[in-house]
Amino acid sequence: KCLPQRLISVLNYRSPEKLLAQRAKWLLNELAIKMHFAKSRGKKSLFETWMHQEALLVQDAAMAYGKEIIAKELSEVEQKENHPLLAKIKELDGLAAIDEDMAWYSQQGLVSKRHAKKIKSAIARLCRHLATESESILDGFDIPSHLQYAPIVKDWQQFNEKENDNQGEIIKNFSPTASPDVQHINQETVA
Repeated sequence: KCLPQRLISVLNYRSPEKLLAQRAKWLLNELAIKMHFAKSRGKKSLFETWMHQEALLVQDAAMAYGKEIIAKELSEVEQKENHPLLAKIKELDGLAAIDEDMAWYSQQGLVSKRHAKKIKSAIARLCRHLATESESILDGFDIPSHLQYAPIVKDWQQFNEKENDNQGEIIKNFSPTASPDVQHINQETVA
């Protein structure tokens, strides 16, 4: 049930995808056992067990499997592209997925309190690093400029300067009544 401490450290920091795969396998096995017992007892239908008694476990197993697949795909892309930014994104995604289910990992003895703190610190460090690369990351999605409508998208540093009071992203010289669509709506509601 518990893994040796040295192995836990390796799983956490060198390849979070292995720990994510461990959780997915564990939950799927637990679900399989519970479904087997439900079938062998014959008191309730498999549907009843699946939908009513084990619905949370079904959802947890599905989410864990999804996280495992994402981690594997990110690993393959990162190895293929061999780009340091992808390595950081992969690491952040894996550690964030582990952190999201930290209670489960702790209950199973897979992550100690000390390692949980290290994971939190690593996530914060990666976020700080990736924040400086946010424009490059967004450019990688190739989002057309006409879909980048928020004023903060163009130059977030200039947008947040203290001298430039943006009043919560209010666009200067914008009047809702100046828009033909809004005027049409206002005329309909008045009439």
